[in-house]
Amino acid sequence: MKRTCIQCHNVFELTDGEIAFYQSKNMSLPKRCKACREKNRAGSESRQTERTDPEQEVFGRFGKKINANSGLKRTAWLLLALLAVVVFSVFSSRNDKPAETSANNGGSDAAYTLAVETKTDGATAADAGQSAAALRFRNEKTLREHYKKHGIEMDFDSPEAYVAAANAVVNNPAALHKNEKEDGDDVYFLEDTGEIVFVSTDGYLRTYFLSDLDYFNRQ
Repeated sequence: MKRTCIQCHNVFELTDGEIAFYQSKNMSLPKRCKACREKNRAGSESRQTERTDPEQEVFGRFGKKINANSGLKRTAWLLLALLAVVVFSVFSSRNDKPAETSANNGGSDAAYTLAVETKTDGATAADAGQSAAALRFRNEKTLREHYKKHGIEMDFDSPEAYVAAANAVVNNPAALHKNEKEDGDDVYFLEDTGEIVFVSTDGYLRTYFLSDLDYFNRQ
């Protein structure tokens, strides 16, 4: 059977065997000659190769992306770990700070309390009436405020000496004693020296300064 190639327009011949083959496969008879079919097949394989290379290239790029993503994941984990460390450090510092502050305050209070007790013991030996349990100001800040306001003008050379002297007044048997009308605080007054000490109802020194009997009586 002769047919005209639709591609090169040359006449080509199909053998009976070729016709039988195509019919057995329920395939249409070729519209192109053998040369054009081979040419097209070669081009198709070439295009297939060209398609394969980009796929391999894409795969390679994808592989790089995977590696990049792996790097990003590692970076992300490192950042998360760092963030966790920072958060832990912040919370630890917040939890430790009050304890530290408390320890510091307690330390300073204990320091000046110890000094007060030491000074007071000395006053006890001198005045023969000092109690072993020394009174102190509520905190060091209050102590220093009252020392600055009254203790310096009373010629005490330190806050500890100021507290020791206040304790000596409280424990002096000659001191007058009363409860303050307004707050119920204890008030101790030495008439001979004009020293007056106020002690809060919960057992802290409130203040200590020089006054007179009239002021004591008005309390």
